[in-house]
Amino acid sequence: MRLFVAVIPPPALAQRLAEAAASIAPPELRVIPAENLHVTIHFLGDVQPDAVAALEADLAAAAARHTPTELALDAIAPGPRRRPRMLWATANATSGYTAIVSDAAAAAAPHAPSARPARPGTPHLTLARLRGRAALRRWPDPQPLDDAAVPLAELALVHSTPGRDGATYTELATLPLGGQSAGRR
Repeated sequence: MRLFVAVIPPPALAQRLAEAAASIAPPELRVIPAENLHVTIHFLGDVQPDAVAALEADLAAAAARHTPTELALDAIAPGPRRRPRMLWATANATSGYTAIVSDAAAAAAPHAPSARPARPGTPHLTLARLRGRAALRRWPDPQPLDDAAVPLAELALVHSTPGRDGATYTELATLPLGGQSAGRR
């Protein structure tokens, strides 16, 4: 199973971000539907189905050690900086965010041998991607975001199923920060 750990923004914020991206995205970009927007905390890659329950338990324990916080979004901008391929809603990593990413990666390590290295310094939500082999000569200028923050109150363990028109995401579990009980979706 292809899995990742994410923070899912509230539906109203996701809709606001998707609409903002659609208003500035040139035709070469495919705008991500609001229901697929998320902040990737840690990409786990392929995880054996029989390891998911233990993975969920270890991630829940890691999440319980953290106090809920938020991730303030600052702009919609091309990303990554050196060679853009997407439009991102960007944020600056806080110490709380960095600790959550590090702990999630450590908790997942025994269960996800193909996981990518943790990347705590680049929090963002991908809002649009280049279509196929399209190229873009001029990317939209960064657009500031006012009063936009993603609550970091729970993590989601998400199953990603690749498809022709983008991936389909299924939340397998929610993992509350601060010691609340975890839930299955």
